[in-house]
Amino acid sequence: MPKKALAPRSFSEVGFTLMELLIVIALIAILAAIAIVLLNPWQQIAKAQDGRRKNDLAMLQKAFEDYYNDKSCYPKPNEVCYPSSQSGYDPQVNTKCYICGNEPSPANFANFSPYLARLPCDPQHPTYKYLYQVSSLTCPSWYRIYSELSATWSRESDVAGCGEGGCGLPPNYGYDYGASSPNISLEKTLYFYGYTNTNTCDNCSGPPPAEYNYCYTNPIYLEIYASEALCCARVPKPFGCP
Repeated sequence: MPKKALAPRSFSEVGFTLMELLIVIALIAILAAIAIVLLNPWQQIAKAQDGRRKNDLAMLQKAFEDYYNDKSCYPKPNEVCYPSSQSGYDPQVNTKCYICGNEPSPANFANFSPYLARLPCDPQHPTYKYLYQVSSLTCPSWYRIYSELSATWSRESDVAGCGEGGCGLPPNYGYDYGASSPNISLEKTLYFYGYTNTNTCDNCSGPPPAEYNYCYTNPIYLEIYASEALCCARVPKPFGCP
């Protein structure tokens, strides 16, 4: 006998109604949104970039110390910094300049390349840059290297004691992390501002001279900034900010 043709099955016959499918899709979307909020992938990416920055500066520190042990000077700007047309600082005449291995090679990189074959570069270059500062152009006796970080400030990550943008060149500073030769420390702002647990921005430096640790160890300050303007720029805006 010939077989009868099978009629198409409805959603209810296969075990799902259209409403049930919509509910399942909505639940998946809600769970995905919760996962994004909890995991915060952008913050995880920022932390990974910051980890690379810290590794880069540690690598430069080691190479600079090896260089110093051989030459009794730290590298000159024109040995590690890329040319002025790309950086804004001329390493031939400035004691501060920018390091990035993705840019054209420094004029005298051959003098430094035995210690580090390729210079590192900030993962978000040219938006962020590694700033190099030395004592002189001829035979630097000290150096500082500064980096901006991407992740939200936290006590655990602020190993350099810069707060948010509190290290670098005065009066603007603007760097969150740095490394230096053993004979000098990072330059920091004189005044730190703390975002408090009552949603205000307060000068938390304590009595002069300003002491970062006063802000760091006081539990009422949840975040530490280099200026009141930086603190007041956070969202939502703290009370009392213009």
